[in-house]
Amino acid sequence: MIKLQYTSSSTRYICASVKPSHVRCTWNGYEYYDHALAWLVLRLGCTIFAVDYRLAPEHPYPAAVEDCEAAVTALSKRKPRPAKIKDHLRSRLSEYGLTPNHICVMGDSAGGNLSAVISRRLREKKLIKNSEVSSVRSEEMEKLCPFQCQVLIYPVTTVFGFSLPSYREYFSECAGSALLNPFSMARWILFYLDIDAKAANVQKLIAAEHTPSRGSSKVLDGVLSRYERVVDKYFPDERDQQAHYRLAKLFYSRGLDPDVSPLLAPDLDGCPPTMVLTAGVDVLRDEGRAYAKRLAAAGVEVEDRHYPKAYHGILNMPYSETRKTMKKDIAAYLEKNL
Repeated sequence: MIKLQYTSSSTRYICASVKPSHVRCTWNGYEYYDHALAWLVLRLGCTIFAVDYRLAPEHPYPAAVEDCEAAVTALSKRKPRPAKIKDHLRSRLSEYGLTPNHICVMGDSAGGNLSAVISRRLREKKLIKNSEVSSVRSEEMEKLCPFQCQVLIYPVTTVFGFSLPSYREYFSECAGSALLNPFSMARWILFYLDIDAKAANVQKLIAAEHTPSRGSSKVLDGVLSRYERVVDKYFPDERDQQAHYRLAKLFYSRGLDPDVSPLLAPDLDGCPPTMVLTAGVDVLRDEGRAYAKRLAAAGVEVEDRHYPKAYHGILNMPYSETRKTMKKDIAAYLEKNL
């Protein structure tokens, strides 16, 4: 059973039951986000469900994706069939007083990855079910996702970003000091993909040795071409790396999956309107901004907000003026799009 924290402003807002409901997928569990979630509830008069999804290494990919998808699918179904839903949430919506017609998925860091993945997965499943996919007009694509919008806060969008400028700046400009560092990212990615997180593999990821070079495998050359097309377009400073074949093979069997690296998805048409927030002092800066560009290129309505003086995790840090600005920007976007 998926655990959820339910936060409502119904004691303060009479119309809370007809206000939008939001699903927020978060990385560290919901307790860490109590303040930010409570602030949104009071500001918007909304209802928030925070998904306490299963975590790696005990539960590697795709456990977290499956948990979040189950929760948001239950919320978005207009004609529920409780007997077919694995968790208890949808059968109790009437208890929460919700009419799930206005839903936003939102998350930060790895939660931003999960939010992006879920939006794209549900849109793709609806496309597959459509017997006349080729006849879907571009103006109808926005109807393919059951959400009104998504908010991605410094999201993880690829597992192949370790040689990007934002990662290199951790060593050259941050003096090896930041809330989120390449070592932690490498270790978490290895855990998530169920790959041995020994120190040697962590070092190989930081050196981008999990990306194979040309000619190392005919099978991998095809998928490498797809990755390089994205790299050449959005990461012009990326350089070929000396690859460790065995590790690279593991990553190309798992990391190229768009449900792991949404930046590398074949197409993003039909994803919901999206707000992407990125921080200047953050190893995830470049991949987050690249994802915003890919969405925009696919015709998705994108609000790309970059905060040059912000750092990863700032949304949970008190006494920060940038944090206040980010929260207000998110609230304004939700008010406009829900």
